[in-house]
Amino acid sequence: MSSEFNKIANYLFSIDNVPVELGMHYEKAIQEKNTQLSGYEQKAWNRMLKSKFFFGIYDSGFSLSQPDSNVRKKIFIALAILEANEHYHKYFINEKSLLSDFLQLTYKVPLALIQALLGIILIRFKL
Repeated sequence: MSSEFNKIANYLFSIDNVPVELGMHYEKAIQEKNTQLSGYEQKAWNRMLKSKFFFGIYDSGFSLSQPDSNVRKKIFIALAILEANEHYHKYFINEKSLLSDFLQLTYKVPLALIQALLGIILIRFKL
């Protein structure tokens, strides 16, 4: 089972212990899509896999400063595999009320901006 895939799933949706088959699909896909990381990307990726906190910061930073990076490709591959699986459809279909969504946005947007700023700083200075 791909520990890497498990950690990405946990970051994206707080899912623990995804099925082994999905991890195997992930491993095959990252090999086929040539997602070799540069030296700095590998350093950042290792830090991301160790901490959900850093995962979010680096993900935000890469999404704004290097959206085509292989780090982002790995995350999107995992996201696509989860989205295509029938057991995880609830994470992609919004069943909440509009008021609930609005209230969540009032605190999530400022936090996301702070997270993205920290990520860009870490990436720019290769920390």
